[in-house]
Amino acid sequence: DQVVPEDALCFAYSDGIVDLTADAQGEDRMPPELLDDLVAETVRSIDREGTLTSVALPSKVYDLLQDFGYDHPQDDITLAVFGRTRQRPGVHYVEVEIDVAKIDIAVRRAGECLSSDSRFADVAPRVELLLGEFLMNLHDHGFDPVTRHREFALVRLQMRADDVVVSVWHRARPWDVASKPIDPDAALDRANAALDNHGRGVAIIRKLASRSGQQSFGGLNLNTFYVPLELK
Repeated sequence: DQVVPEDALCFAYSDGIVDLTADAQGEDRMPPELLDDLVAETVRSIDREGTLTSVALPSKVYDLLQDFGYDHPQDDITLAVFGRTRQRPGVHYVEVEIDVAKIDIAVRRAGECLSSDSRFADVAPRVELLLGEFLMNLHDHGFDPVTRHREFALVRLQMRADDVVVSVWHRARPWDVASKPIDPDAALDRANAALDNHGRGVAIIRKLASRSGQQSFGGLNLNTFYVPLELK
């Protein structure tokens, strides 16, 4: 048995990671100490960024090793990170199965988490609407229809003084909602006039979120939305 601190992260890997080489012949091997240094620096960088979690650690470490030139695997590679989930004030997690009925349940659960604090009761319906639109877009366009019933996403809600940060981890196709400049009000007016539902979800998300971001870590993606307490 090994006693570790409550906030410790356990980083596990197969021997394939230490067998990475900088040449195809497998002769220029990675120095053993490089992996330790990169893991430590990646953990520190995640702590500094604040909005990311250790979920991104394996992908970031592997990307850094490739940046250092060690991009020729000689064996199968497995990287994993795990630790204890700590409850923090103002932070809630909601797991979402990629199924229409389960998405609806999860969205309502997210609204209940926010409404439990009277300061966030007014913003809760807007977060529900944004989450519902985004998750349904993932359901309809982000996964293979045959296998999406086995997929899930993780929603993190962070309640702050002026907004709610909505972070969605998923393995759907990467999607940057803010990649194209649009006027959400004009887009919604056109859709209403034409009785057209196409593209309405993106306009709603852009209307509700003051800003958004997207990051990819291998096959794992993170979409982040900032929903202000006061709708302008």
